[in-house]
Amino acid sequence: MLFINPGGPGIPAGFYTASLVADWEWEGSSSPEKRRISEQFDLIGMTPRGIKGSDDSTALLCQSDEWLQPYDNITDNRSPANILALNEHAQVSARGCQSNPLAPYITSEQTAHDMDLVRQLLGEEKISYWGVSYGTELGAWYGGMFPQHVDRMILDSNVDWTRDLYENALPKASSRQEIFERFVVDKILSAPENYSLGATGDEIQQRFIALDSRFREIVRKSTGSPEAMMAAAFFQEQFRQQPRLQLEQLLDTIRTHDFSADQMVDQEARTLARLFAPGLFTPPEQPSRLDMNNASSVLWTVQCQNTSPIPSPSEWAQWGTAFAHQFPVGGSDETYPLCAYWRQLSPPRPPIERLSQIENLVLIQAEFDAFTPRQGAMRAFSQVPSASMIYARGLVAHGFAYNLVSSCVNRAAGAFMAEGVKPSRLLECVDATGFAPTLMESMEADRANRRGSF
Repeated sequence: MLFINPGGPGIPAGFYTASLVADWEWEGSSSPEKRRISEQFDLIGMTPRGIKGSDDSTALLCQSDEWLQPYDNITDNRSPANILALNEHAQVSARGCQSNPLAPYITSEQTAHDMDLVRQLLGEEKISYWGVSYGTELGAWYGGMFPQHVDRMILDSNVDWTRDLYENALPKASSRQEIFERFVVDKILSAPENYSLGATGDEIQQRFIALDSRFREIVRKSTGSPEAMMAAAFFQEQFRQQPRLQLEQLLDTIRTHDFSADQMVDQEARTLARLFAPGLFTPPEQPSRLDMNNASSVLWTVQCQNTSPIPSPSEWAQWGTAFAHQFPVGGSDETYPLCAYWRQLSPPRPPIERLSQIENLVLIQAEFDAFTPRQGAMRAFSQVPSASMIYARGLVAHGFAYNLVSSCVNRAAGAFMAEGVKPSRLLECVDATGFAPTLMESMEADRANRRGSF
């Protein structure tokens, strides 16, 4: 049995697991090693507790009659008034989550117990596991609690599972900034005439700073895309020329605008401009009663159920201000201080040393990862001398379960999970550099492959 967890927390496991099987078994797959995984294992997608499933009565929702007041962008507006509004918003949200009687039981520890219950019900002495992103945290909990029941385990795109989850949020800003400077700025400088965003690093940075806040957010959400920055600059120009511009007018202009003399750059910038344009016309957020969706409710509840006291709101504010200055593209979003108002603590995590009892433990990590930065993964890796790591040097990626990311990683991970061939302590893969497909791109490609194979 191979248990699969796609991360989150707050993501159902069923569709992700089914799509992995389709990806691995597709006849045109470039990875026979992964095909052998699905041939040898039954894959189990266990939806963690709190997530909406067949029984909605167990779905966690953070709700209350208290009103949420909107706040402004927390990277670009660090005024005392906006920080106050931010903290009031976080307090209402934290109270609403903690008021749900299910909240104390929506933890990584409890989900690990659930996994082991499923193992017992299936009559398995040992299980294997592939966890991505937050799934590495869950895997570390399970492996630390039940090492004797683990056969093979892959922890893919790792949080630092030696620390509480809130600590993993903070390095994301510097990682996003690094990806922007390493890939976006360098790509623009390689052919500045194709992008019209500046001819030096300082000019490109200043072009970003000159954008209005709502257009900066487009760049932040697309950290690795020069074409997204082109679209943002285009939007700013259009709205400054026509402040009352309507969506249909903007879409017409996108269709005819020459973004670049380079055909591929022009096409990508146009595609992204069409994608982002509708969001520019979203009405401003209004005061409302707390009614958080299920995925966000689970995410915040699990993330805030830490094993030690969480830093104070003032410390979160200091981090936010520092990030806004040091990492203007990386941003301060991860300093939203909901967890600072959380009062429930989880039991201590099992000793990390117990993971060394797992004979077959492999970590997979990209050098550049905006969601689970390599620094945390390396710190966790250093704590388990018996583990191995497959390290994708030069690659920007998050999640290696699908086939489209790296042939080298596919071979090593597939041989390990299917055949038990454990890589060396540190195996470096350098067959793919730059940007790997995103999770959604991989899933879309999988659907296209299956349509084409019928």
